[in-house]
This record gives sequence, C-alpha cells and structure tokens, in this order.
Amino acid sequence: MNKLNEAICIEILAGILIFILSVRFSIAYFSYFILLALLGFCYICYCSYKNHCMLLANCDSAIKWMTLGVTFLYGTLFISSLFLHDMYSVKSTVKLFYFCLPLFVMWFIGSKSDGTKGFEIGLCSGIALDCLYGLAEHFKIIHLTVLDPKRMQSFFPHPNTFGVILILCIPFIIYFLYKSKVYAGKILLTCILALDLICLIFTGSRGALTSIFVGLMGTLLLLIFENRVSIWANIFHSKKILFGIVIFFLISVVALNFVYDQRGNNVGERIIMREASIEMWEDHKILGVGVARWGENYYSLTYHPIGAHETGLITPHNMPLYFLSISGIVGEFGYLAFSVITFAILFRNMKRKNNSIATAMMAAYLAFFAESMVDATLSNKPITLLFMGLLGYSIGQIERYKD
Repeated sequence: MNKLNEAICIEILAGILIFILSVRFSIAYFSYFILLALLGFCYICYCSYKNHCMLLANCDSAIKWMTLGVTFLYGTLFISSLFLHDMYSVKSTVKLFYFCLPLFVMWFIGSKSDGTKGFEIGLCSGIALDCLYGLAEHFKIIHLTVLDPKRMQSFFPHPNTFGVILILCIPFIIYFLYKSKVYAGKILLTCILALDLICLIFTGSRGALTSIFVGLMGTLLLLIFENRVSIWANIFHSKKILFGIVIFFLISVVALNFVYDQRGNNVGERIIMREASIEMWEDHKILGVGVARWGENYYSLTYHPIGAHETGLITPHNMPLYFLSISGIVGEFGYLAFSVITFAILFRNMKRKNNSIATAMMAAYLAFFAESMVDATLSNKPITLLFMGLLGYSIGQIERYKD
C-alpha cells in the first residue's frame, strides 16, 4: 500500500471516529470508538514501521502542555479522593478520566492526517444525522420516549446535552465553510449550519444559545485584539464579513427571544443548588465532600435546601462550583489549571499562519466554558467525549502544520 492510500485510510479513520463521538447511536457507542481507535493505532504503527518513520515524530509542546492540564484536572481529583479514603470517589475519578481518552486518540490521528477532509465529512455527517433524527422525533415521524415533548433531544439523554453537542460543532462548520473552494460544498455546508441552528432553537436550551453567542463573539474579540488593524480593515472592507456579523447578531437575538418566550426565565433550583455547593465547600475547604458524593450531600439533612423538590440531581449545574464542592481547593486548582492551559494553547496558535482550526477550536472552547457556568459539561459523558475529540484533533493538526 503506497503512502497516498495510507493517508486516505487515516483520513477515513478520522472521519469515522469523530462521527462516532458526535452520534450517540448506542449506550455503548464509546466502546466502538475505543475498538476502532485500537485497530487504527495498530495500522498506523504498521505504516510507521514499514516506512521507517518515527511514531511520535510530530509530538510538539502543545500536546505536552495539554497532557499537563489533564494531569492537573484528574490528578487533583484523584489526590482528593485518596486523602478522603473514598474508594467510590476514586472509581468515579477513573471513570471521568476515561472520558478524556478521545483527546489523545484524536490528537494522534490528527498529527498523522495530511488534511481535514475526512474529519469534515465525519463531523458534518454526524451532526446532520443528529439533526434529522431530532426533527423526526420532534415532529412525531418516529415515536420515542423523551423528557420533554416540547424540546428536541435527538440521540442524547437530555435536550441540554444535545444543545451543547450542536454548539460545539458550529465553529467547525463555519471553519469548513471558510475553507471550502467548491460552490456546491459551500451550499451543502450552509444547509448543515442552518439545520444545526434550527435544531439548537428546538432544544430550548437557553444556556447553549447564550454560550455559542459568547464563544463566537469572544473569539472575534480575541482576533481583533491580536490583529487590531488588519481585522478591522477586513471587516469594514469586506461586505461578506460585515453581512455575516450582522446576520449572526440578528439570528442570535431572534433565537434567544424565541427560546426565552417559550421557556421563560425560570432556572429551577440552580441558585439554591449553588448555595448548597458553597456550604459544602465551606465545611470541606481543602478536599471537598468527595468526587462521587455531591448528590448524596445535597439531599442530606445538612445541605438540602428547604422547599427544594427536584430529584436525581448530581451536579449544581456550574462546573467551577462543582469541582470546588467535590474536591475543595485542591480540585478547583486542577480545574482552573486545565482551563487556563487549554485557553493559552489555543490563543497562542491562533496567531500562527494557516491555523484557522485553532480559531474554530477557540470558539468551541469558549462556548464550552460559558456553558460550564450554567450546566454540567466535564461530568457529562457525551459532551466531554466530543469536546475532547475536537480538542485533540485540532491540536494534532496545529502540530502537523506548525510554522
């Protein structure tokens, strides 16, 4: 098999892997990802051996720093659990770490891939399938048991989860649209983007809608900050860019108004959940209550708020407070370290020429971080798997095409 065929196979592998991460077609879908990743790893090892290439030739500082961030994130949870002598929390930490494996798998694939076409086809196919399945469910073409008949949830366990999956993909669809040179391809990608936005509105997720606005606008501000003169010149001299920004603002305002009209401003018990989380931390400042113990403590007589009635809650819908309450100052340091390192890697690589994928990932990361303020993200399996996969592939491509 020549090198061209090997490159095509790696592209196909990248596409299938990201497709699996973006479509929760089975409860055991991540097992399929791991199995295919192992087969792909064996194939790449064989190709490297046959071509006398180093297996990790493109291992740059970005993945090393990212590995340090992941070590801080999960290592501090592990330390907290060990010092609490809580084996159940140790097992929960290992389970959470398991969710970050796509970071390393997709980085390895991305660092070996000569382009993003396979990745693009896989991600766009996955999100299109999610949306079409969601529309079929929403308009009763297929009959499923859902949490809220008025809200779309597609393959996912909750409408909010589907909303986050959709917003993580939007920056990448825009990136593919920006890169596309074929008119038919631009039309197809525009249709997928429109489908994504329509389904995002149907999820009724206020947090997801607000977060993608924060992600895209935050990235635009970072670009303006980094390239003050050239960005402003491009914006005001390019009718397409100016038109796109205006349309984005209009769609955001209309979408947010629609969703808030449908669902109102009721935030349930989120405020009192956060107050309870702060109380947990005040009583367990260094190590927290335990990685697996938030729900148990929240429903205890000590912390359960008077008048609260929601059942089955396992997080306070705020990741900084969640890490602070379950693992104290130790775990909060790990969470903040991971967040800062991720931001720094992406921001540094946004400056590099031909690294638009770093810009797309920055928008996805800022949206992810904003969502973490109002909902569960790193503790939510489908969200974490896709986020880590996108992050890993982006870093792999950054390293492969570094200046």
